[in-house]
Amino acid sequence: MLACPVCKSSVRLNEGKNMLVCTSCGREYGFKKGIPVMLDEESTNKIEKEWQKMEKISIKSPLSIKLTRRLLAPLPYFWHEQDKKIESIIQKLGSQATYLNVGSKASRLIEGIINLDIDTFLNVTVVGDAHVLPFINDSIDCVFIMQVIEHLQNPFLAIKEIFRVLKNGGYVFALVPFLEGYHTYPSDYQRFCQTGVQELFSEFENVELCVAAGPGSTLSWVIREFIAVLFPFSNNRLVYSIIREITGWLTFPLKYLDIIMSRKKYAGKIANSFFYLGKKTRETVDK
Repeated sequence: MLACPVCKSSVRLNEGKNMLVCTSCGREYGFKKGIPVMLDEESTNKIEKEWQKMEKISIKSPLSIKLTRRLLAPLPYFWHEQDKKIESIIQKLGSQATYLNVGSKASRLIEGIINLDIDTFLNVTVVGDAHVLPFINDSIDCVFIMQVIEHLQNPFLAIKEIFRVLKNGGYVFALVPFLEGYHTYPSDYQRFCQTGVQELFSEFENVELCVAAGPGSTLSWVIREFIAVLFPFSNNRLVYSIIREITGWLTFPLKYLDIIMSRKKYAGKIANSFFYLGKKTRETVDK
């Protein structure tokens, strides 16, 4: 199933070198902590630059880090139907289907899922770049991409890659941000309204597009950031972070309004994020 991210051909294990070798172009890919690292030189350099950017803006003082962690407020958003939607997909496809989670971090949505991320985080099974997925064509039954699209330099290219690796009849399930605050991991590039989500996934048959986290989550996030920015001396990163977390503790309950508000007709106008479920079909392949 693994493929060279450059030419998309299959790879084989060279046991003598302990390397995965492309059967077509001959490129070699190694292992880190026993996990295959399917990154070409361009992707490796790009990812290293992204981590360097994040390092420059992060808090470095051990005391400051300890203090902000102790104050860490609950998340400002609430996806109250996420688990139900994921379970519905798994019931439809079955536990024997091949699942891929792009940008998984430490999550494990289902036993046996392929977790892909840009480094060897907990539960990651393949290191790779979403823009050049290291899998052969038509090999995956379902791809999850949750809270990742905003961190991609070229999300349209990444979605084309998802379309390529999905089998005919396969599904993509995405969590796409709209009115979310800026957050680096390692970088943050864009947001999508409902019509933007439809354009992003235009190659797929649209199965469902709905609010994931609604106006309550948007308000919860905006207030904590607004107060932190407004506060005197908030140009100091530590002061800003402390005030943001304190305000977050006071305002996080607002997100639970989404249990009601996410179902409202016009909730999408100021939603925090959207769920998208799309299907690769013969008609979409022939577009």
